[in-house]
Amino acid sequence: MRHLGFEVSEVMEGSLRKPGDNFDREFRFDLRVVFPALWRILTVAIGRARGTCHIDGVAGNAPAVGTLELAPFRRRLARYTFTFTADDGNEYRFDGWKSAGWNPRRSWTTLPGKVYEANGDVWATATLHFSFRYHFPGLLGSFRFLWPWRRESEPVEVPAPALYG
Repeated sequence: MRHLGFEVSEVMEGSLRKPGDNFDREFRFDLRVVFPALWRILTVAIGRARGTCHIDGVAGNAPAVGTLELAPFRRRLARYTFTFTADDGNEYRFDGWKSAGWNPRRSWTTLPGKVYEANGDVWATATLHFSFRYHFPGLLGSFRFLWPWRRESEPVEVPAPALYG
């Protein structure tokens, strides 16, 4: 059965620091996320995310593919997980989550996360930011309903291992 879905684009910018570095690198991602069922936002909605990831000196607008898990009412959580291939040819995975509390200005603006190597070791830590002044208008402008009779159903990618039990 097909349901009313939605898609949205999100941009977050911040910094990344590798262990041993004494400087931060600019880190930015721009993802288009497709949620196949709007009603799932009441429990846990998992959307397919595709876009680009840019890390100064590491990945220049590398394609990024993953998921965005939204559980604003049940778990008060938003979790971003995506993989990208850096300029060195190695594949990395970003995993970040933020509280989706009832005060959006305070709780939705910072996304801490980690970047993992293919073997699962932490390669770097990151802190990304969402600006209500700069990013929110673009987020609102990108929102689009996906009418069930106008699209083919596409499978949702499997999310990263659970953070919670």
